[in-house]
Amino acid sequence: MTDRPLPDPIPIDPGFDSAVQAFLANPSVAGWEHLILGLPPTRRHQAARETALRARVAGVDPTLLFHCLLRTGPSAELLALVESGSVEPTVVAAAADEAPQALRPLWWALAAQAAQARGEHSRAELLLYRALKEEPDHPGVRVVMARMARRLAFLERYVA
Repeated sequence: MTDRPLPDPIPIDPGFDSAVQAFLANPSVAGWEHLILGLPPTRRHQAARETALRARVAGVDPTLLFHCLLRTGPSAELLALVESGSVEPTVVAAAADEAPQALRPLWWALAAQAAQARGEHSRAELLLYRALKEEPDHPGVRVVMARMARRLAFLERYVA
């Protein structure tokens, strides 16, 4: 066993770091696409993740960041924005309209989760109803419903 630190799996590229700084100074969807989609496909996921985390710390508008992350595909950062309620549920629901048919129920359920996180319980129920109406047995919808139930149970215990 050696005392050497493990190497960074993706070396920090000074050019990329300055490009991220430029994006953070003037964030936009077009800037995101230029920054992330200009990278080799093997680097995009990690670059998007790092950039999204830095954008949240820098106070980039969550709705703008949501639209940016949509361009690079599903990620934990995208789901974290939704789960936190930082993104307006109607923005999340709009993603359902643009999604492939197989993913629409999931987006409706995620919009419900965003509404729940904002304390908009009636809206959350309506959005969840829409998700279940699309496809009652969608596995992603079931996962979101379980998360919403856990959150509700936690809140009920906390209030009680």
